[in-house]
Amino acid sequence: PAAAPTAAPAPAPAPAAAPTPGGTVAGAFSAAQAGRGRAAYTKACSSCHLDDLSGSDQAPALAGDSFVSFWVGMSAGDLVDRVRTTMPLDHPGSLSAAAAIDIVAFVLQSNRFPAGSQELTSDTIRKVTIRR
Repeated sequence: PAAAPTAAPAPAPAPAAAPTPGGTVAGAFSAAQAGRGRAAYTKACSSCHLDDLSGSDQAPALAGDSFVSFWVGMSAGDLVDRVRTTMPLDHPGSLSAAAAIDIVAFVLQSNRFPAGSQELTSDTIRKVTIRR
């Protein structure tokens, strides 16, 4: 008698996706990174943008709907570039790339984007888009 055909084995599950669902900044940075960013922000940015990121007559707000609306559609890398090349106002370009990325993580967290398990890096900043 002929052997009965056997079913093909089930395919292996796909690997877990990167923590940047849909290529958005949600989950693209860690809480620890945002904490480092807060410390760097306090030292380099808060004298003009204020501790609560509300801005002053010297600098725009870095939190709130108008801030997010301005950056929607741009990459986290665009925001990192702006921070790195133009800030702080009295010493533009003085922040390290790592400090600028950490500051952006803090700013994103302050705008209610959720943290994830991995850090935003120089390799990922151009791959994530700011969206609401």
